[in-house]
Amino acid sequence: MTNQKKWWFAFWSGAILVLAFTGWVLFAPPQLGGQATMVIVDGSSMEPGYHQGDLIIVRSADYYQIGDIVAYKHLQMGRYVIHRIIGEELNRFILQGDNNTWTDGFKPSQAEIIGRQWIRIPKIGKVIAWLRKPVYLAFFASLLGGVLMINWYKDKSKNWKRKPKKSFNIYHWVNAEYLGKSGETYFLSLGIFLIIAIIFGGIAFSKPVEKNIPQDIFYTHDGEFEYSAPAPEGVYDSTTIQSGSPVFLKLTCEIQVNYQYTVNGNALSDIHGTQSMAAVISDTTGWKRTIPLQAETVFQGNSVKSQSIFNVCQASEMVDALREKTGLQRSEFSLAIIPSTKVSGQISGIPLDDEFSPTLNFKFNDVGFWMVSSNSPGSQEADPLNPSSEGMVRNWVEAPETVAFLGLNLPVNGIRWGTSILFVVSAGLLGFLMYSTEKMSRTSQSTGIQLRYSPMIVNVQKQPPALRRGDVEVQKFEDLARLAERNNSVILHEFDQDGTHTYLVEEENTIYRLKFKESLQNFMIDELKIIEDELIQALEQNQFELYYQPMVDINQQQIIGVEALLRWNHPTLGTLPASAFIMDTEDTGFIYQLGEWVLKTACKQLKEWDDAGSPTVSMAINVSSKQLIPELPRLVKRELKNNKLNPYRLQLEFTETQLLEDLDHSVEILDSLKKIGVGISIDNYTGKASMANLARLQVKNLKFALAMMNQMSDPQMNAITISTIAAARSLGMAIDAVGVETEEQLWFLRSHLVSSAQGFLFGKPISADETLQKLFGADEKVQVYQSPNFDL
Repeated sequence: MTNQKKWWFAFWSGAILVLAFTGWVLFAPPQLGGQATMVIVDGSSMEPGYHQGDLIIVRSADYYQIGDIVAYKHLQMGRYVIHRIIGEELNRFILQGDNNTWTDGFKPSQAEIIGRQWIRIPKIGKVIAWLRKPVYLAFFASLLGGVLMINWYKDKSKNWKRKPKKSFNIYHWVNAEYLGKSGETYFLSLGIFLIIAIIFGGIAFSKPVEKNIPQDIFYTHDGEFEYSAPAPEGVYDSTTIQSGSPVFLKLTCEIQVNYQYTVNGNALSDIHGTQSMAAVISDTTGWKRTIPLQAETVFQGNSVKSQSIFNVCQASEMVDALREKTGLQRSEFSLAIIPSTKVSGQISGIPLDDEFSPTLNFKFNDVGFWMVSSNSPGSQEADPLNPSSEGMVRNWVEAPETVAFLGLNLPVNGIRWGTSILFVVSAGLLGFLMYSTEKMSRTSQSTGIQLRYSPMIVNVQKQPPALRRGDVEVQKFEDLARLAERNNSVILHEFDQDGTHTYLVEEENTIYRLKFKESLQNFMIDELKIIEDELIQALEQNQFELYYQPMVDINQQQIIGVEALLRWNHPTLGTLPASAFIMDTEDTGFIYQLGEWVLKTACKQLKEWDDAGSPTVSMAINVSSKQLIPELPRLVKRELKNNKLNPYRLQLEFTETQLLEDLDHSVEILDSLKKIGVGISIDNYTGKASMANLARLQVKNLKFALAMMNQMSDPQMNAITISTIAAARSLGMAIDAVGVETEEQLWFLRSHLVSSAQGFLFGKPISADETLQKLFGADEKVQVYQSPNFDL
């Protein structure tokens, strides 16, 4: 499979992954932070719109209103009920089935409603109910498990190879090779981001930015009844009949009835209304007579008080007349004092228009009247003299529309902006990648091959063997790719500096080869230009910094010098070691400008330490082979003179590989440097350079490489190291060691008279200020870390 197919497969895999996750979020139950609940219709109360076995998915909402079909859990029935809201009673809803002639006995509150109808799927509820049965569920689970096991065994039989991790280079992401190997990750990420932007953007743009939500404002009607009449001594505790006491007709005919009404609530204003009062006599046959007690009067404010005289004897006479004219034989009748208050105004700026008509109930007969409660049996007892009722007005206020996501309410406006930006960026990057791959694939044949087949290609530096008899030259790279896939092997690639590309696959002692030559691609030149611009910007913005690692006399355990190590404080990638970007500086030619900055900064720092009174130490600087130009000695001499430094305190370090690239040229430049008086060292010595070449170079110091230090436990490597030390000493070289991390390595160096060393055992690279503090303690023994654990 070519890279392009893998990329689009990754893109659509990411899209499907987002769709699956979105589906889970949309249909997640409340127990998992979602808002969807599945309800199966069980009955005929909602016919003809809904039938038994239909699956209804409801989602919780900010508010519900008349006409909504909602689900709630009936407390007495113990199961879900899905009915329609037909009314409201304060903060509770009245529901009724479309096929019912009665309303539901239970009136749920906002919190007790599970959700409003969202999706209806006919008859699917029967399938779910079928799967809930243990026998069928076990059968389905067994079937699914069998399918998964078959696929698992198939996958297990395949011989997958673990792909090695690739180091990240900040400049190569648009490079054909890197893009070819990392394209799946890019396309997978872009597929995820694009589908997220499309789905959530579609949801957000289908909703208004603002919504109207109900804001319920509550208030109370409070009434207070009082009645009284004079009474003779000896019948009551006082000479006055008080509220709650019976009234006997032989004692008095007139009672005084007082009633005070008050409306209570927050931010009441412009309250006014009317109030009247009447007495109503009735019996169980439906007969009644009304006696006006107070005509309708107007009041202002949230409280009004009425007072009237009620003639109880008149009520008795009406009952006697009823008996006489109708022959009704009844001994007990009902009497109700009913004030009627109509109130208007505003509460919290919302119009208020309501009515309150409580009743004070009595029973009476020929003897007298006595007060009775109007509460129904079993209800909470209320004071009949102090009736109260709660009222509510609803205000619709604007609020930002939101989208529920995993228990969070995200604002629609924010989602619109976020998804728009995400869509533009993701689509732009996708277009850029497609354009880049198309442009690079047309640039050259090798670029197209890297883009399509890079995971199968291994770049090698060693020259492939010459074509032998029986080997095959192929005409198309696709043929090599098919051979590699058939043999589960890789394709070796070697690139020569003259532009020759060689690809080969070996199969049963036969080498299949594709070879062609092409000129340097323009896109590589453009890429180097981008790298150079960023490096120049980094130098201008002081992003480069030198760290210093101490060089220690291992016998005296004292600091005798430091090595300057370059670091790049990258604005997005953090602090980078020189190994992460030094090759790019060499490829772009920026190494000359950066090398001059390192030399100038190191010499200046050495002078500042001298001025601060620190002990005299040497300064080692790493130099690239690209800097071995006639200008280098002049630069060194200039900086030594500008900072008034003795040349012997500056030590320039080169790798053996660099010096051996052009030995004659290296000897010429090194001779010029040695005439100035600076020291020359071979850094990270690995044994590749022969003693004859070392003798010709006439270097001052030889530094053992970290690789040799790490292999001292190997007897063969140990012997090689010992012989190398002896040979170097015979040439008059001082022996240094780098990368010393263990006591065992330190003991080995001491036993073979190695003069100095550096490594995490003595100290890690630190800043200039920290180095100065360390130098002030240079007369003391250098602390040796017993358990070094530093990150290289």
